[in-house]
Amino acid sequence: MKYLKQINLLFLIATLVFLLTTCKNGDQKINTIDMIKARTLGLAYLEENKLPEAEATFKQLIEIAPEEALGYTNLALVYSRLGDFEQSEKLFKQALDIDPENPGIYMNYAELLFITDRNELAVEILEKSLEQNPDHIKTLYKLGHTYAQSNNK
Repeated sequence: MKYLKQINLLFLIATLVFLLTTCKNGDQKINTIDMIKARTLGLAYLEENKLPEAEATFKQLIEIAPEEALGYTNLALVYSRLGDFEQSEKLFKQALDIDPENPGIYMNYAELLFITDRNELAVEILEKSLEQNPDHIKTLYKLGHTYAQSNNK
């Protein structure tokens, strides 16, 4: 567990350094720092189940970086936890419009569909994810597990 926290911290620092060095002017640097702060704070709120704070922070992230799919994805997760599945689904779709190759978004969207008893659509979403990322282990596992469960009924 100790090593996992160290790895996460190193990853965050590396990401911050990369984003700061790829920015060309001061405004972009400020925007990048604000984006990282909002995402990190929002994830902390989400982990602590402080959903109103997470919601506000991820909305702020979307304002700062409307072209970043993760803001929409994380806000969708907040709405899922709040039980607003319709809003959650809308945000997952927006995230996929921005980043249609991100297997994490497909996985989270599929989970929402499983929770709301739309298993066939969830399978379609997972299969679509595999078209983009045929070697994504988590998607392969979830799809295989789903097929096995449906054959046992």
